[in-house]
Amino acid sequence: MIILLLGMFFAPGGYLFGWVESVAHAFGGSAMAENAVNVFSSRIVFLSLFIVAFIAWNLQRKLEESSEWKASKEAAKAKGENTGLLHAFSVLFSNKIAVKTVCFLAGIYLTWNLVASVMGFFQPHIYETAGGVSNEQANWMNCIQWAIIVGVTFIVSKLVDKTSHKLIYVFGLLVAISAWLIIVTIGVNGKAGLWAFAILWGIQGGTSVQIFYALWGTELFPAKFRAGAQGFMFFVVRGLSALWGLLFTYIYGENGEGFTLAAYCMIALLLISLIVGIIGCPNTRGKSLAQITKERYGDNY
Repeated sequence: MIILLLGMFFAPGGYLFGWVESVAHAFGGSAMAENAVNVFSSRIVFLSLFIVAFIAWNLQRKLEESSEWKASKEAAKAKGENTGLLHAFSVLFSNKIAVKTVCFLAGIYLTWNLVASVMGFFQPHIYETAGGVSNEQANWMNCIQWAIIVGVTFIVSKLVDKTSHKLIYVFGLLVAISAWLIIVTIGVNGKAGLWAFAILWGIQGGTSVQIFYALWGTELFPAKFRAGAQGFMFFVVRGLSALWGLLFTYIYGENGEGFTLAAYCMIALLLISLIVGIIGCPNTRGKSLAQITKERYGDNY
């Protein structure tokens, strides 16, 4: 949301573009070409991302490993077991429960993420080409959508330990499917349909599969190979999402002529995530990590 706001404020004609021009001329001189000055707004936005990443990286370096992971590693060393990365993967894929869990989590997360990644990559572009709104309007709609996501996430965080996980999961995906059905039935060209989509997609963002993937990805694996399982799933999902982003551009077309077909693809993917989630949703609410691990893997982990 903040990056979108900075992009609008710093863009040529934006509220803070005068400041961007001053900075650009300070670095490039008063004779700097107009195109070079305009590009400087993007450079400032990316600089802000670099600063945030640098701060996050430094904070992350200072984090200590969990006591559970340390205990697991010490126990493995005491038994003379291999604690290397390749061994962790071999243990992971030799355990039937772990393999089923990887398939379940990768299944719900991949199908949802194929849709979400497209929205992350192309949402303002879709609003402009298929929806027919201006770049500024598209960015404002996106900003408001992110504000809704933040608000709903805060509400869900207060309810998630008191309410059925399956109920919240199903609600989020039904809202997501409804958003795309509205676009398909009402159409993307009218502002009412476009705003309904933006609001509903914001609501689903606060109750999304991402939340449960992060939760279950931690709960459903023992410390011994939790990080390996998470890394493997994230690699597969994000890699395939990037490839899907390339394929989506061909389905969608240059100016949104394939939008309806793309929307039906999104609905199908979300339905798969919904069905797989309903079938495999684990009952972990109110249980400790140790209790969940013992129930699923026995005393050996």
